[in-house]
Amino acid sequence: MTRANWLWAICGLFALYTVWFGVLPASASGGIQGLSITALLVVFALVHGAGRYEWSGILVFFAICLVVSNAFENLSILTGFPFGHYYYTEVLGPKLFHVPSSSAAPMAAPAICPGWSRMCCSIGWGHTTVLRTVSPCGRCRSSPQC
Repeated sequence: MTRANWLWAICGLFALYTVWFGVLPASASGGIQGLSITALLVVFALVHGAGRYEWSGILVFFAICLVVSNAFENLSILTGFPFGHYYYTEVLGPKLFHVPSSSAAPMAAPAICPGWSRMCCSIGWGHTTVLRTVSPCGRCRSSPQC
């Protein structure tokens, strides 16, 4: 099975998931639904990213994004900085410190970081230490060598 076929299969599962829980919303708890959708999105992002950056690169990228996004969200829950004061209830399922594992923040971080690295490249910061940490290949994502 090719990578493209795997990605389409995951999209199909996502569509089935959406229809199933749209028709039968009470068939699973909110925490299970959140974990299911998060798992589908993570698998899709990993398979898609592995095609461009190899498995080692995308796993490092995900680990960095998970740690940074979780740290900032926990900081905000505890202190109110930088996102304001808020909290999560137990309805969203198990938590990693104060943030539910089904939270959108760890999933949004891998989507935001590539845009951030392209912005750094466009303003001339393409070879900074920070960008090398975020970009799995150590160059601008828009670079043809990447």
